[in-house]
Amino acid sequence: MNIAFIGYQYPYGNKDFGKSLDVQIFVESVSLAIEKKVSPFYIDNYMNNKKQQMDQYIKEFCGQLNPDLILFNLINDEISVDLLKDLKKNYSTLNWFGDDQWRYDSFSKKIAQYFTYKVTTDKFSVEKYKKDGHSNVFLSQWAGVELYNINLTADEIDYIFDISFIGAYSPVREWIIDYLKSNGINVECFGFNWPSGPISSEKMLNYFRLSKINLNLSNSVNNDLDFVKYNIINLFRSFRFLLQFKAKDFYNLAIKSLKGIKLFFTYEKTSEQIKARNFEIPMSYGFQITNYALSIEDYYNIGKEIVVFNNKEELLKLCRYFIREKKLRKKILHRSYLRSMEHTYVDRFKTIINQINKL
Repeated sequence: MNIAFIGYQYPYGNKDFGKSLDVQIFVESVSLAIEKKVSPFYIDNYMNNKKQQMDQYIKEFCGQLNPDLILFNLINDEISVDLLKDLKKNYSTLNWFGDDQWRYDSFSKKIAQYFTYKVTTDKFSVEKYKKDGHSNVFLSQWAGVELYNINLTADEIDYIFDISFIGAYSPVREWIIDYLKSNGINVECFGFNWPSGPISSEKMLNYFRLSKINLNLSNSVNNDLDFVKYNIINLFRSFRFLLQFKAKDFYNLAIKSLKGIKLFFTYEKTSEQIKARNFEIPMSYGFQITNYALSIEDYYNIGKEIVVFNNKEELLKLCRYFIREKKLRKKILHRSYLRSMEHTYVDRFKTIINQINKL
């Protein structure tokens, strides 16, 4: 099978952070699944061009390659609808819809018609696709990129962090981490808009293994009024900077607090969802504590292979407990690693390709 991938080569198109997860999933892992190299067209290289110019380059690329299947992981309007229509007429196309838990109505429902095949990671959305007249819908899930040379003897790990979080800043994540810190739990944070900044994919996977506990924190907004209270308090605190003639500090904290308050009332992402991080952490031989997301029990045995929490108070108790309980932490870590090896993108796409071939 001749497969093409059209998407980003680097995270957010920034070369400084190494190859994107898209490359690892839709190029490298799919290549292993089909035992043939996937041909990528990286849109990063054409972002400065007008969209019509990039459309023409993509048409020429596909015309020369004549792929049996074109893979996408679109989350916005990266590719024009006109081009998607044109490609679907001439080739089989597939988009990975990874946010259907909260974006089905606002995104997936509207764009699904422009693809031959649709992959959703939300089992509760499969029926929605069918009800709305969309055929060829496959249920799959995020996974992990299989790593090699993992040392399974946890006693030999020379940990450099007690607790770490790797992921982009969000007001909700800051609220949870500030709560932990105010209760004596030190958390090292890495990612966009945290003081330490983002790190490469290679370093991220290494930090997973070198942290005693990895936090997997959602950026969805729940109905906890403490989140609003936290931001209102910070808003009032910001005025102290005015009295100290620190206008920049006042502005930063005030704006951040107002955004948090607005987020609580307007953000549509209000449900937890399974993400790639749930698989990446244990596959890197890292221990994780994660938000409970509906259906996580379909992939891991809760309490034996994964540790979950439902609110920040539970998270605090679990952090304190598992920092102390070294032996239990290592047992769960080892079980989670073994289970994660059943959830690789190579296996995911072998299943998807088989489903396509049957059709």
